[in-house]
Amino acid sequence: MITVFGTSLFFGMLFIVSYLFLKVVLKPEFFMKKKDEKERYEVVVLIIGNLHHVVASTCVLYTIFYMCDYPFAMFNGDEMCLRTYKPFYSHLGAFTCGYFVYDLFMQLCVYQDFSPLGYQNIAHHCLTWMSFVSCWIAGHNTPMQSHITMICEFSQIFLNIRNTIGKKSTGTLPLINNLCFFFAYTLFRVIMFPILLGVHFQQTKYYDLWNTGKFTSIIGDSREDQFTPVMSQIGWILTLIFFTMVVCLNFFWYSIIMKGMIRLITKGDTTGGKSSNEDRPEIREKRNNKSV
Repeated sequence: MITVFGTSLFFGMLFIVSYLFLKVVLKPEFFMKKKDEKERYEVVVLIIGNLHHVVASTCVLYTIFYMCDYPFAMFNGDEMCLRTYKPFYSHLGAFTCGYFVYDLFMQLCVYQDFSPLGYQNIAHHCLTWMSFVSCWIAGHNTPMQSHITMICEFSQIFLNIRNTIGKKSTGTLPLINNLCFFFAYTLFRVIMFPILLGVHFQQTKYYDLWNTGKFTSIIGDSREDQFTPVMSQIGWILTLIFFTMVVCLNFFWYSIIMKGMIRLITKGDTTGGKSSNEDRPEIREKRNNKSV
């Protein structure tokens, strides 16, 4: 809880400092030309959000390459890697949970994004919180599994850049950024997430999840975790449920991204991607005026 609260407080203070620096000192054109303060708030949130994404992605790469006996050991089903818990995994999960608390507060209370994509983002954050908590309850390999999923935040960096420079921006830079976002999203979410679901089942080969006694007949077996507590079993099931829902939500977003990539290829439209017309500021304003 200390890590979660401290992270939320840190990003909140960073938001205030960054906003004042951009508005009072730096005054960049892309920031000052925003038509209202809410849009400026949203830009600042996107910019400083990249700090979390870079830290989370870098730590995951460190885990994949250095935390086990050899690189990618957890994906190869290495027993020592999957059976070894390290507090580093849980602390990084708490860091992400704290960032999501801050991000959700900003969305609901500051720039107030209640568009369809905004509601999907709320669902994503809530499901992610529940996934992390379930992993901490389940123990064994699941905290490392939840930590590794955060490499997906690497793709968010390119999405934040796209939203910051403008969805309607044209030219080489927006085109390259959109392509980087597409390939990063495909690799670290569409391909990686199903692999991690497989690891979730694979790890149960090394401990008796359902207390079937499958290790008791092995002479000289020294496993200390032959009996799995009920809370660990519940945590394993909840992790599977919540993470599967996260995967489904990301695949839904991927279908939208694919439509945008098709527009990009066929019509040269660099505005396609993980948002619809409803999320554009002018459309959002018209919708809000109708609701008044």
